[in-house]
Amino acid sequence: MHGAPLLNLVAAIAVWSAWVTASLAQSGSFNWTNAAPLSAAYPGILYIDIVTNVPYTSTHIRCLRMDMTTPGLRFYTTGRCSNWVDGVTETEGQFAETFISGSQTGSFKVRAAINADAFEPPGGAGLKDLRAYNVSEGVKVSSGLVGQNAATFVVSKALGLSIITTSSTSEPDINQVQVAVSGFSKALINGTPAGGNVTDYARTGLGLSQDNRYVYFMYHNGTTQYGLGSWMKFFGAYNGIMMDTGGSVQMAWWDPSTRSAKSLTEAPSGRYVGNHIGVYYTHQPAMRVLGNGIVIPDGTLSWSTANGTE
Repeated sequence: MHGAPLLNLVAAIAVWSAWVTASLAQSGSFNWTNAAPLSAAYPGILYIDIVTNVPYTSTHIRCLRMDMTTPGLRFYTTGRCSNWVDGVTETEGQFAETFISGSQTGSFKVRAAINADAFEPPGGAGLKDLRAYNVSEGVKVSSGLVGQNAATFVVSKALGLSIITTSSTSEPDINQVQVAVSGFSKALINGTPAGGNVTDYARTGLGLSQDNRYVYFMYHNGTTQYGLGSWMKFFGAYNGIMMDTGGSVQMAWWDPSTRSAKSLTEAPSGRYVGNHIGVYYTHQPAMRVLGNGIVIPDGTLSWSTANGTE
């Protein structure tokens, strides 16, 4: 009489254990030939959305892979606020969606972005003080906290990419830096996941492949820092940073078919954060929106659609 419930319990534990193993220590590698473009209008940016369902939980992972050999694909991060004071008021708090939508009227039309770095004060709108090294378009936005190390993604003016450790007393030569953005800590170091492996939270990560060709923006709805590093390695990163954790994690994109910014997390951004990093094109390929909502690169082609020839 008691055998079936006991077997069900054992089976449930086995399923839960398998999910924990997959969640915290993802192994193998992802085949990016199975991924789709984020948009036909965005060459060099692929997108994957993974959902795994087991009893009592659901894992949701989204990842963007940017091929930095794509002509004109560049990075942009939040710049100084109008009344900037280093270590006091450095940026204006934003959502990822407003960071992206606000960029559409300027020179850096961001196509996808994630949030980055710790900041003070938390939560509401207003001016923010970033807690680690950041540079926007060759201008230093923040030196970070004195005596505190940070994991920093750096784009040099020669377009070299790297993930390094920075502090207020150990910074790259500002004359050589185009963009720099920091996160909480490294979650993947030379192909080995790093960090705590106890508590699951929503997290965002930025990864860099070993050959520096690919950059990854990643969102996970509930994993450890070690688990985030495991997933970044699975997607192809060799080094990676945990950019944020908890209720402020944000990843979003610009949908050209609706001409609006949309969240890539499970809900729209709900907290103002200190800064973001995104990608844009120095010469965005022209595009057209067809009558059925499909976006195609502009050119000399004619497409037959249900609404006629475009």
